[in-house]
Amino acid sequence: MSKMKASFAVGTGRCGTSLMARLMERESGVDAYHELHPLNETFHRYCKWNGLPVDDAGFLHQKELEIKPSTEKGRLFFESSAYLSFSLETLAEYFDIRVTLLVRHPVDVINSYLKKGWYNQLTVVADPSLAPGFQQTQEFHHFLGRILPRGSDLEGWQNMGRPGKLAWYWAALNTEVITAFQRLGPDICRVQKIEDLDYASYRELAAFLGASAAIAEDEARNIIESRPNAFSNLPTIADWSADDCVEVLRHVRPLADELGYDISALSAQHHD
Repeated sequence: MSKMKASFAVGTGRCGTSLMARLMERESGVDAYHELHPLNETFHRYCKWNGLPVDDAGFLHQKELEIKPSTEKGRLFFESSAYLSFSLETLAEYFDIRVTLLVRHPVDVINSYLKKGWYNQLTVVADPSLAPGFQQTQEFHHFLGRILPRGSDLEGWQNMGRPGKLAWYWAALNTEVITAFQRLGPDICRVQKIEDLDYASYRELAAFLGASAAIAEDEARNIIESRPNAFSNLPTIADWSADDCVEVLRHVRPLADELGYDISALSAQHHD
């Protein structure tokens, strides 16, 4: 029996996943969604990141229930969800998938999450060798989705400012996904810098994901330029301390260089 087809976009969040869902839902023959089942997806993410021996069947059954109606109608199922970033290899075992990792400049991601309130409360962990217990967040799935360093790395993370903590998150999540991509192979995985997304690159990416890529140019450009879910009055690196800049540079520099992101402004800010 052949596997059901499905395509996904993942990332850190604040990286263009909602934008990608808006673009793909305009494609004929595509059922496009954004974060269909946050609790199912973040629970699986929590278990995968923390290495918990939890059965995958419930997670996969829920995804099958979501994908099957599109398959039965002869349409492509597409979900854009940062919550699925650690679930790709599990999904690939069960479904015939294509996936893109959406990446965004680390400074922009960090400042967006600072505005959103990530890691703004004390993290309480007595034994870092164990998966963390409940931490207070606005929604329970936020606790499940906001990963923490494992083992001895947690203490150093606890002592950092919020920009440094978020820099760790940006690097850790993207590195984990890129490593999974290397195992899954280039035939089903592609990295897309959101800053480079224009009409031509979107059409190429949509075709890779299995869509007809027939959206009109004006419509696609309007969506790309609309910046859905953008915040106003965001922090800037001018609001960061010198220690923040040092911590951010330490965590993001290797991957930022690999992805071609210019982070020289951080060094300049640090030396001012």
